[in-house]
Amino acid sequence: MPADLSFAHYCCELLASAGPCTARRMFGGFGISTGGLNIALLADLGRGDTLWLKADEETRGLFEAAGCAPFVYQAVWTGHIRNRCSET
Repeated sequence: MPADLSFAHYCCELLASAGPCTARRMFGGFGISTGGLNIALLADLGRGDTLWLKADEETRGLFEAAGCAPFVYQAVWTGHIRNRCSET
């Protein structure tokens, strides 16, 4: 089920301190960006709409310490598990 537009707007409000956010449809969910930089993804991977924040080497540890889970999916065409939480 695609991510909900009202949830996307709510997440933009949550992330407003990063700058003016926009939510655009992406992969059945939404990509959230500010200033042309993608900072988050909204997706329903079977557990309801979830906000996935983009991480890098500096923020990954902070997100993990706060209890955030990585964005992990299984590629249907290969069966391989992909972990995209830390891609920059």
